[in-house]
Amino acid sequence: MASGLLQVLKLHFLSAMRMSSISSKSPLWAALLLLISNIIHLTARADVAGSNILAYIKLTIPAGYSLVSAPFSNPADDSLASALPGGLPDGFEAISGSGPTAQSSVYSNPGWSNPSLPFPPGGGLMMVNPATDAVTVTMAGYPIPAPGQVYVPAGRSLRGCYLPIGGPISQALGFPPLPGVKLLSVNSTGTEILLATCDGAQWLPVEPRLEVGQAVTIDSPQSFIWRQGPSAGMHPPRHPVRIKQVTQGISVHEGDTFTLVVEAGAESSLKYQWQQNGENVPGARAASYQVAFATAADAGLYWVRASSDDATAWSALIPVRVVPIEVPLLTGQWDPGTGYTLRATASSGGDWVFEGSPNLSDWSLVSRQPNDFGSAEVTVPADQPARFFRVRRE
Repeated sequence: MASGLLQVLKLHFLSAMRMSSISSKSPLWAALLLLISNIIHLTARADVAGSNILAYIKLTIPAGYSLVSAPFSNPADDSLASALPGGLPDGFEAISGSGPTAQSSVYSNPGWSNPSLPFPPGGGLMMVNPATDAVTVTMAGYPIPAPGQVYVPAGRSLRGCYLPIGGPISQALGFPPLPGVKLLSVNSTGTEILLATCDGAQWLPVEPRLEVGQAVTIDSPQSFIWRQGPSAGMHPPRHPVRIKQVTQGISVHEGDTFTLVVEAGAESSLKYQWQQNGENVPGARAASYQVAFATAADAGLYWVRASSDDATAWSALIPVRVVPIEVPLLTGQWDPGTGYTLRATASSGGDWVFEGSPNLSDWSLVSRQPNDFGSAEVTVPADQPARFFRVRRE
């Protein structure tokens, strides 16, 4: 399939070259040939697999080990044989996964031992080039024309950008700044190299770049969706986004109301999306996000994405702790001489508030005690009109 794509590309490239003699400013010429870095996009026949864009890149694979991703889709089957049909030295190996689930395919002219090895857009493979020199291969296919997403599972996985672009992995390619995520690569001998670790706000020591056709090993404590945009990294943003943190982190009790706020500025209107633990919060699309009645499910790490027409910025992490309210255990003992001795116990909560009522309707304060220990005791005089007692923490 890929060889057929290259033939179509060749025909349209020659047509474009001939038409360039008519006018270098011809709109048709601009539509036929667009050069972005080392990527050439060409308008092809509209009846080719339902797409009107074909593309190719020339990818240099070094000697030894390297990580490679597929930047294009191939409607045939998104397999290794479709993405890399040939032009490789005998003994060249592609490996998917690791451990007992690993799959491999070895090239021996004219084909692969496992040609159906999956190699979808955004997926990654470890390549082992047995030659002493680097080899340059051509990858062809259909660039994905609209924003999409790459699923990243918890644990370790090989992933790359499904778009034929490169740049800083978060600023240009939309990788979410999840805390604890590590990005790794390999050197020519296959030894793993730590590129950077994300603390939730920034990459340390520096934000890695991901080039066209390059993959990385993602080691993540949780699964998430890596949403990637089609124009990211192609030009500097005209409307950069600046975020100022307002809410730094909060601790609330169950039932409380809390609000998270950021301030952001840009030269155009902004769109917001709050996330909790890496997932979009439904309907949370403003500069502030409020929870009216906090529950245990509202605890976690929050951050917000602010986007202008052509740029995106993320806030730092906002940790939210929801403290459970434990119903205190209240016991009492009657003594004719001293009255009621009330004892309350609970492992969590705020100050102790004892209240009494003569009729279960009208409650009044009996005693308030600071939260010094996990229990509190109060004696109510025998002449106290209250017949009912309760305790709460606040």
